[in-house]
Amino acid sequence: MEVMMRAIDQQLATTARMAAQLGVCPATLRRMVRLPGCPALRLQGQYRWPEADTLRWLQSRNREGRSTEQVEAPVVAAAEG
Repeated sequence: MEVMMRAIDQQLATTARMAAQLGVCPATLRRMVRLPGCPALRLQGQYRWPEADTLRWLQSRNREGRSTEQVEAPVVAAAEG
């Protein structure tokens, strides 16, 4: 049980660090990694990602001056639809 708690803490810390680097909240980051083509891997209901690759990919999605909301809008629409 202790090992599982450490793994969860590590994942939360990674999520928070990546969200801070992108300037979004952790919940927004979790929606963004569901975009098609993202290098995040869904394993047993949770996302795992190679941090550098995922950050680079998410930053490239936003490179053309689109806001975070515009980047994540298709994900939110798909989840609600």
